[in-house]
Amino acid sequence: MFFSTSRTGVGAYAFAKKNGLAYAVAEVPPADLASIEVNRGGQLLTDGSHVLFVRANNTFAYGDADLTTGRITNLTDGPFATLNTLVPLPANGMVSSPAISGDGLVFVYSLTGSTNSDGVYQSRRANNQTPFPQSKRLLGGLSDAAKFPAIEGLSYDGLTAFVFEGFTNRVFTRDDTGNEFATDLARSAIPAWRVNVASKCDTLIATRSPGGSTNQQVAEVLATP
Repeated sequence: MFFSTSRTGVGAYAFAKKNGLAYAVAEVPPADLASIEVNRGGQLLTDGSHVLFVRANNTFAYGDADLTTGRITNLTDGPFATLNTLVPLPANGMVSSPAISGDGLVFVYSLTGSTNSDGVYQSRRANNQTPFPQSKRLLGGLSDAAKFPAIEGLSYDGLTAFVFEGFTNRVFTRDDTGNEFATDLARSAIPAWRVNVASKCDTLIATRSPGGSTNQQVAEVLATP
């Protein structure tokens, strides 16, 4: 598990590795994230060995993770070498909320603060040996960028998205990764945010506030409220 130890999301990150019934927590040394904008979100990939972040210049960084020591090393462009040359410059908006599907083929991020291009963007690749190509803005159910500003987690196959909406999450689905997402707004929102998929799409690891905003905690939540 990978989480921010700051309630605002601005500050240190830590890994939590399960050992029997308990978790051993290892904080990431701040020096390891000196080149990273930690408040823009990060992800521990499903292989448990790599992480994903955003730099101040709107490019994506890919690095090695050691869950036991908490160290993050070898931050490079990785699979984003092509895409990093195509994302907008900071003057044209801020890139944040990067997320990759478990199979490594679908990558999404958010763009905010632009003139006309705010929204969630997606890049797809054919296999894990090729870089992510140019991205496109997702429309369909995600066309309202003010209401649905970010995808916080993707299913393994990229067909289900957990989308932030006012400190809750909506479930969006599609039948092909080349299609747009849709959602049933009549369905109850999941009372949690900063979602990662823990088991298929039934169980999520997320942040929730059972006692109000000053009592935030990391918890397992059901994806079917």
